[in-house]
Amino acid sequence: MPLTRTRQRALCAGFTLVQVMVGLVIGLIVFGGAIALFGVMSGSGTEATRLVRLTYHLREAIELMAREGRRAGYWGQGGRSQLPRCSLTPGATSGGGVSFTATATPFPSAAESEGYYLAGNGGLARITRWLATGQVEGDVITPFASTAAIGPGSWVLRINPFTLAGNDLSVQESGACLTYAYDVNADAVVDDGERFGFRLRDGAVQMRIGGSGPSTCTDGTWEAVTDSAVRVTALVFQVSSVTIDLDGDAAGSATLMQRLLTIRLTGEIADDPGNPLTLERQVRLRNDVLQP
Repeated sequence: MPLTRTRQRALCAGFTLVQVMVGLVIGLIVFGGAIALFGVMSGSGTEATRLVRLTYHLREAIELMAREGRRAGYWGQGGRSQLPRCSLTPGATSGGGVSFTATATPFPSAAESEGYYLAGNGGLARITRWLATGQVEGDVITPFASTAAIGPGSWVLRINPFTLAGNDLSVQESGACLTYAYDVNADAVVDDGERFGFRLRDGAVQMRIGGSGPSTCTDGTWEAVTDSAVRVTALVFQVSSVTIDLDGDAAGSATLMQRLLTIRLTGEIADDPGNPLTLERQVRLRNDVLQP
C-alpha cells in the first residue's frame, strides 16, 4: 500500500520542542542525582579514610604505652629465702647503722648481703653494709620488739628497688602522666637511663627516654611518640590493685599487690578537628609488689 505524502512527512519529522524540553529536564534531574550521589560517596570515603588514619595512630600510641607499662617494676634479681645456718642478733631495736652479729656467716659475701631486708621479732631492717665475716649493719625500718636473736628460718628478702617510692609506677598530673622504671641491664640498680614515663604535652603523647633525677613528669628528656597528623586531646592513666595476704597474719605483713593499669587515649585528626576518637586499653602488670 503506497504511503501518502502526509504519511511520509510524519515519518520523517523529528522531536517537537516540547519533547526536547522534557528530555532536557529529565536529563538534568538524572545528572544532578548522579552528582549528589558522587558527593555522598566521596564524603563517606573521606570520612572512612580519616577514621582509619586516626585509629591507626592512636592504636600505635596506646599499644606502645601498654607494652612499656607491662614492664614496670621488672628487675634482674629477686626472691625470698630463709635465713641460713645461723641467728642474727640486732644491737638495737631501732635506728640507723644497727649492727647485726651472727653466730656464723649469714651471707657468703658482702655483695650478697647488702640490700636485703631482714624480718623478725616484729620488725624489719635493711642490711646496708658488710662489717665482717659474722657481722653486718642495717637500718631498722620497723622497730624490733627486742634485741633477741632472729633465728634461722626468719625471712631474708631483697625488696625490688624498682617498686620503691620514686621508682615505682606512679600516676601524676591528675592522671595525664605516668612514670615507672624497670631494670634494663638486669643489675638490680636503678640507673637514670632506666626511668621512663608518658605524658600529654601540646597535643602529643611524649615519652621519657633519659635524663638524670627521679621519676617525675618534669625531669628528664621527653620526645613525642604520636604522629603530627594527630592531635591528642586527652590522656588518662588509672591504676587499680588487689592486695593478697601471704602469711595470714595481720594486715601489712607479707603482702603481694597485683595491679591493673588502664590507659584511655582521645585524639582527632589535626587538620580535621571536631571528630574525636577514644581508645581504652587495660594491662595486667607482670611485676607484683612484694612487701615483707
